[in-house]
Amino acid sequence: MVKKTVESKTNTKSTIVVMAPGKTRKRGSTESSNGSNSKRARQTDDPETSATDVPEVPIEFLQKSCDAMHKACLTEYDEKSRQTTRRTMAQPYKLANYQKRLWADRYLAARNRNQVMDYALLSTKIQFKAVKDDPKELEAYHKPLLQELYACYLEILKKEKAEAELTKSTQENLLESIQTMLCETKEELKCELQRGKEEVNIMKEKLEEERSRVQKLQVELAAEKSHSSTLQEELNAAREAATNHQSDRGS
Repeated sequence: MVKKTVESKTNTKSTIVVMAPGKTRKRGSTESSNGSNSKRARQTDDPETSATDVPEVPIEFLQKSCDAMHKACLTEYDEKSRQTTRRTMAQPYKLANYQKRLWADRYLAARNRNQVMDYALLSTKIQFKAVKDDPKELEAYHKPLLQELYACYLEILKKEKAEAELTKSTQENLLESIQTMLCETKEELKCELQRGKEEVNIMKEKLEEERSRVQKLQVELAAEKSHSSTLQEELNAAREAATNHQSDRGS
């Protein structure tokens, strides 16, 4: 590559870079490929492209999705410098995270009022001074921003589904544990009831034995009373006989 500096008649210096034989490119000239007053080209989606092919986030999930988008923007910051990584020249230009967060807030407010985004008003904000008074250029980011927001919504659905499955699994495990515990308790109660019945039968047998013994003792006691009465009668008769015998001897 060969560089040559030439001076034109208007005293304007320019550098000619020889890229290859027969091909040169001029630097510093007053003319450019896009014109002297052309604006910086941004690598975004075509502004004329409709965002209708991007599904809208349901209104009941919109607040959560915007909060998730805020969080996603904040997690891209470096912990020390609180700045995002610098993009390379090969990467397309994209909005800064603080601009995305502001867009999410305004989009949420517009949806809550059942209105469309007012990019003309948004382009006048100091956060969007790079596209000041150019709502069409700002509106070109509408579709990719909707895609990011919808991606946050899908992530929320994924987490909620995982949590629901985990909750369902936990409930099923808990129900299974309760059923197992109920079965074990039922078996324990059956065993306790069986032991109680056996103990009652044993107590009944002992009670019957005691009743039989008491009846036997009652019979023996009655016999002893009868025998005692007989002996008492015999004793009385003997005493009476002895008294009569003594009376006879005295007369």
